[in-house]
Amino acid sequence: MPGMSRRIALVAVLALLPTCTGGGLGGRATPTAETPFLKVVVFEDLSPDGSLFRVPPAANGLGLAVSKAFDGGEIPVRVGVLPLDSEGQPQAAADDAREAAADPEVVAAVVAPLFGDQHVIGPILERAGIPVISLSSLEPDLANEGWADWRRAVATQPQEAAALAAFLRDRGDTVCLAGNGGQMSTGLQEPLSAALGDLAVLNVQVDAEALEAGVSELAANVRKTGCETVAWTGFDVDAAALRAELDAAGLTKVRVVGGQGVKDDLYTSKTGLAGSGTVVSCPCVDVTTRTELSARTFVHDYQFEFGSVPGPYAVEGWDMGRMLVQVLANGATTREEAAAGLAGLGTFGGLARTYAFIPAGELEPSSASVHLYRDVAGRWIPLSRL
Repeated sequence: MPGMSRRIALVAVLALLPTCTGGGLGGRATPTAETPFLKVVVFEDLSPDGSLFRVPPAANGLGLAVSKAFDGGEIPVRVGVLPLDSEGQPQAAADDAREAAADPEVVAAVVAPLFGDQHVIGPILERAGIPVISLSSLEPDLANEGWADWRRAVATQPQEAAALAAFLRDRGDTVCLAGNGGQMSTGLQEPLSAALGDLAVLNVQVDAEALEAGVSELAANVRKTGCETVAWTGFDVDAAALRAELDAAGLTKVRVVGGQGVKDDLYTSKTGLAGSGTVVSCPCVDVTTRTELSARTFVHDYQFEFGSVPGPYAVEGWDMGRMLVQVLANGATTREEAAAGLAGLGTFGGLARTYAFIPAGELEPSSASVHLYRDVAGRWIPLSRL
């Protein structure tokens, strides 16, 4: 049975964690048999194309933070970071949540970017008393669930749509809105359409199962409507195909903008110089162009450990790790103590932003920032720095 084999695989990974994570980066700390071992699970979905460019950086940043904290003697416990891939299946996500709830070593959970089944795992983790920090902007109404130990550390999709719409309104371009009909795509496209109003002269869905024909038809409609900008609300692979189709149709001057599903190296590698000028929105912060010592140190350590520059949400993952480090440094060793410690943190100063939460778990409006980036010769550069 597929479900049973998946559960066996999960148990095997849990069993291996003490040997593959103990000691952390550099091996400066020397764990002993008496060193407590705790786990933080990361719920993620790697099923969409290009997910390996978008999703793992958050868990990498988290793992880097807790490993360096143990190595540096900041925390007296080893922490294993365990990513759990639901493969886009709600039942698998629920099974993972129940596995985590049954394991007393699991003291906290992090929801990876663009994970769309928080409504499935949330009640299970809430009943188990496992505190949850979400880096997913999907499902913007979760604050209404009344979960005591849930908080979201990034802006929601409606907030992302508002930022992207403000950019487009400032340009005054007519906009063709298009997406693939998936959860992430519609979650951005619907509020973006409402915010753009009459500027949106076309609002369509492209059949993800017939992408080639779909983007070809979209390009034809762009020509008919005379759109100056196409706002693509889906993922990177489709956006790259759209850029290529527009160019093949002679629409090289039509701009492409996108949401966070496009902000990764897969899009820039597929489009090459043709993608230059593409603008994307993301609740994530890119610190690779910042010059202060803390940012430079983070980028150096991340690149040394993982062999690449920090991807989307890597720095937010680091910040969530640092948030947990502060709680563990104050003596938390159980999920109940971790939940109480996180609730008592108040405002937390991270590398990406200052995190301040309202009682329902969402960020204070002043903390819920959305950033815009432009593809400049294959690099995503913050518009604020151009």
